[in-house]
Parts: sequence; C-alpha cells; structure tokens
Amino acid sequence: MIGTQMAGGRIVRSEVLSIYNCRVQSMMSHLEILLGEKQSSTVTKEKLPKLPGTEGFVFTLIEDVFEPFYELGEKVFAG
Repeated sequence: MIGTQMAGGRIVRSEVLSIYNCRVQSMMSHLEILLGEKQSSTVTKEKLPKLPGTEGFVFTLIEDVFEPFYELGEKVFAG
C-alpha cells in the first residue's frame, strides 16, 4: 500500500495529506491512470515551534492514528 508511513509516528497533519494527495495524483498521471497534468507542490518553509517540555506533547496508552484538531504551531489553551 502506498503511503502507510506518509508522516511517520502515526500523526496525520493536513499539510502532509495535501502533499501526499498531490504526489499520488502526479504519480497516477505519470502512469496514465489519471488524465491531466501533474500537480505542483504547495510545500512552504515552516518555523519549528519551541515546545514547553512535556506539556507540549500528548500521550496515549493505545496504538492508533492521531489526528489533531489544530495545526502545528497554532495556539491552544487548556480547558
């Protein structure tokens, strides 16, 4: 299966999905499975946020895919 480790660490971000979908469509166009032109990437250079130690992470006891409600670097508040 294509993309089983598309982002690694069982984390899916909307930016990663956008890049992944673009690349899959380009590959399918190249293989003449899809008609149309290859998509260009929308990758932008992003700043790495400073994390506040362990409070900047989410821990879980189960194994599954984690889909966050907020984008990386977006401000969130407890409660």
